[in-house]
Amino acid sequence: MSAARFAATLGTLTAAHHVGDFMAQTDHQSNRKPAASDRTVECSEAESWWCLAKHVGSYHAVQVGALIAADRVLGLGLSPRRMAAGVAVSAVTHAVIDRR
Repeated sequence: MSAARFAATLGTLTAAHHVGDFMAQTDHQSNRKPAASDRTVECSEAESWWCLAKHVGSYHAVQVGALIAADRVLGLGLSPRRMAAGVAVSAVTHAVIDRR
């Protein structure tokens, strides 16, 4: 990957991170997604996992949308398979980190 493609991808994912984590995530999800010892509100384990799944899904939908838009607008020539693999790894690690 060229330095320019890397920089464009990094910038896109950084901007999408802020949108996904701070705008797409609801307070309901944020308060209920961590493990029981870190939650700010009482809820069932099933609700906690569901909130985590919704947050990770919406966050990564923003990431995918931003990557596709940047790829098309800037003509980056990103591989759909590699984008999907990167987003999948990000989703798993994001869920693990947010669940702590």
